[in-house]
Amino acid sequence: MNRSDSSEEPAGGLLGKMAGKAKEKLGEVSGREDLAREGRLQGAAVDAEREADKRAEEAAREREASRLEAERGEAERERAELRTEIEAADRQEQAAADRHAQEQAAEQRAAAEQS
Repeated sequence: MNRSDSSEEPAGGLLGKMAGKAKEKLGEVSGREDLAREGRLQGAAVDAEREADKRAEEAAREREASRLEAERGEAERERAELRTEIEAADRQEQAAADRHAQEQAAEQRAAAEQS
């Protein structure tokens, strides 16, 4: 391989790692340090790409977890708000029932007094 070959985009993944190792070994055996160095660099590039992919996946998982946590928090706030509204409605209903019972009792007393 000559210098123009090294400017091309190296293969990534397992194939790139294997090609890098092959270049490194071939360079070492043939005494071509430039080829050996190119192979090491290609292997390092594949490792860096894997690490970047791994970090990107982890960041995506963390973003999703944060989004889900925010949704859970919002759902809990909505549940608390609904619970408060229901409790207020129950109190109003109970107060109305109490007033109605008091009115009926007053009417019954008034009717009893007239009899």
